[in-house]
Amino acid sequence: SMICYDVAVIGGGASGLTASIFAAEELKNGKVAIIERNDRVGKKILSTGNGRCNFTNSKISVERYHGEDVSFVLPVFEKFPLQKTLEFFASLGILAKEEEKNKMFPNSFQASSVLDVIRLHTQRLKIDEICNFKCCDIVKEEDGFKVVSDDRRTIKAKKIIVALGGMAAPNMGTDGNGYSLLEKFGHKKTKLSPSLVQLKCPPKSVIAMKGVRLDVNIKITADGETVGSSFGELLFTEYGISGPAVFDVSRSAAVSLNEGKKVCALVDLIPFLNEEQLEEHLKQRNRDITAENFLNGMINKLLGKQLMKKAGIEKLSISMTDVSDEFFEKLTRIIKNCKFDITGTNSWNNAQTTAGGIKVKDFDIHTLESKLQNGIYSCGEILDIDGDCGGFNLQWAWSSGAVAGLSAAKSLKEKTYGCK
Repeated sequence: SMICYDVAVIGGGASGLTASIFAAEELKNGKVAIIERNDRVGKKILSTGNGRCNFTNSKISVERYHGEDVSFVLPVFEKFPLQKTLEFFASLGILAKEEEKNKMFPNSFQASSVLDVIRLHTQRLKIDEICNFKCCDIVKEEDGFKVVSDDRRTIKAKKIIVALGGMAAPNMGTDGNGYSLLEKFGHKKTKLSPSLVQLKCPPKSVIAMKGVRLDVNIKITADGETVGSSFGELLFTEYGISGPAVFDVSRSAAVSLNEGKKVCALVDLIPFLNEEQLEEHLKQRNRDITAENFLNGMINKLLGKQLMKKAGIEKLSISMTDVSDEFFEKLTRIIKNCKFDITGTNSWNNAQTTAGGIKVKDFDIHTLESKLQNGIYSCGEILDIDGDCGGFNLQWAWSSGAVAGLSAAKSLKEKTYGCK
């Protein structure tokens, strides 16, 4: 007869791999499988942190997470907090190092080493890796479940953990295929938006500054109301704005666009001076100079020229000696509050995570078991929880994966199941 797994985890990403490990460790000699559509597991882990794997953050707190019911993360992080995560990875051989903005990396600075130690551990625990298996259906049977692939192969299991990721990075296999598997059991999803993604502006407003990077304060407004803000590096591109500061506010921009609101970015290009100090500084600069060169040494030259034009100078060849004091007031306002219309986000291919997902209200907050179908658990990005940039999404993956895996295994130990 066909092998019946105690626990089958669908999706071999960060949360699925963690779920399989914690289920296998709890069950001792149980049979655990990871089912993965790609030809190998953990493909997406390799691209995190620019290939260096920013695997968590030393300042994990609920404020860094988003979703309809964000308090859902609290019991999960209580069961598997940062400290346990660091101990878990240390036991696998990862020496953690804290970098700027409290980001934690493996000291090897190789994402591949994080995946390697996880995979070696799944092998140690004799977890079966079933790759090239694209799950298209989960069927409830009297003694558990049947997982069916798109080419009609089947796998039987007593407990199922759905860890299929969201919509971000479809080129890695996460194309939203997972939602329908849970929807079949009555689960509902929220609206989905790309998050941790670049923002698009009308090209003519940014093209001349392509390649310019600087530290800014950025505010996102939706129909005139501030919905997000951040400080950090901004990068101008031919299509819009990018960089860590933009990624931080991209969720609020994407969600507001999805709601049909008019979205703008207000950028403070010289955040370390206030308006008064900046205006004073501008008035004291040497005016025996052309408008084109007036801001040289103060701000990137490409950006400087555009700011002078925005402030109303048509010919950059004019001398600044003829300019009135009102001009400096206007230029100050533009530098401190440079406005860009946001027309969209880059595609799902460029997004690092999904804002939105399967509604968490239908899952047990302590076990991550479905309230609509006993025996099905879920974890990771497929749920309506997403974090800020800086290791927060991977921490959610490790913690929710650990809780789902442990819970599934514990419920098996409480009951005896017979697989036919």
